[in-house]
Amino acid sequence: VGDIDELYHRYRDFYRYDFAALTDHDFLDGIELSPSELKMMWNHADRYTEEGSFVAWYGYEWTSPAIAVHATEGDTVGEGHRHVLYPTPDGPLISYGRPESNTGAKLLQRLRNLRALVIPHHTSWSGTDWDAHDPRLQRVVEIVSTHGRFEYPGNKPIGYRRDHIHPDKSVLAALDRGYKLGFVGGSDSHGLRWHAIELEGRAEHIASGTRVGWKEDAYRTGMTAILSEELTREALFDSLYARRCYATSGVPIFLDFRVDDQIMGSVITVGGQPKLTALVEGTGAIRSIEVVRSGNTFAGLQSQPGEGLLRMSFELEDTTLIPGESAYYYLRVTQEDGNMAWSSPIWVTYE
Repeated sequence: VGDIDELYHRYRDFYRYDFAALTDHDFLDGIELSPSELKMMWNHADRYTEEGSFVAWYGYEWTSPAIAVHATEGDTVGEGHRHVLYPTPDGPLISYGRPESNTGAKLLQRLRNLRALVIPHHTSWSGTDWDAHDPRLQRVVEIVSTHGRFEYPGNKPIGYRRDHIHPDKSVLAALDRGYKLGFVGGSDSHGLRWHAIELEGRAEHIASGTRVGWKEDAYRTGMTAILSEELTREALFDSLYARRCYATSGVPIFLDFRVDDQIMGSVITVGGQPKLTALVEGTGAIRSIEVVRSGNTFAGLQSQPGEGLLRMSFELEDTTLIPGESAYYYLRVTQEDGNMAWSSPIWVTYE
């Protein structure tokens, strides 16, 4: 819905973002995206890109049609949706609609020798196949979008689409497998009004669980921050590949999280108990900052209702990690207005 120019004008000129990605479905409801249509989209990306000011990505969305909303209880869940991003415009369209690429495993096999990123998203709503994983390609995972938050089952205050939910497909389920995945956020708006219920009757929709979007502005329900030295396609791709990124629910929360001064996305070995440092600057009052260690809340800061600060920081040591153990750590930030942020994890081995 809408057109390509509207999307790029919205993100570049109205929201003043540094980058954006238009990743249309490759195969949906029997309609297949053609290579010429994708080329046209990427020509628009080139037209709007001015490196150093704004970058439009090359990409598309590999789309398994057996998404959860089309399934009934007990049905086999499909393999969901995965974004495919390239740093250059010569990347191929590898479509779900073709028998040689109609599973996640086949997609990854076709991409294995290419420079590409494959990003699973709304994983526990649409389903995904966590068995189909290539750590060279799947470096990050979407944790929040207009469809909600899919960090772990029952997560609050941002919930998730209620039509179907699959706990074993959550982000934490992937981390529990030992996968090293950074976190990104995306709008997934498609410009559709049905993604956000009209204000009239909105409370009723929320209570009944039939609401799809959790914000009125579906364009601002997920955001990715990338730690990059340059605002170029190559630099952004390299930083995202290195997991030097974090996700927010659509607002520009500033987040700096380190372990032994190593930035988010790092895999490190330490010779002593790790030192964790964090600095958060919110767009509204901060309700809480949680340190998640290997899937469980380990430490944090909490403010009293109505007394949240815009800026919070801390330093601490994990005195419970012992030699021979490994753990991953990430930050979860919640503001009083319900907006959130998540750092990419840092993986630590204590030798």
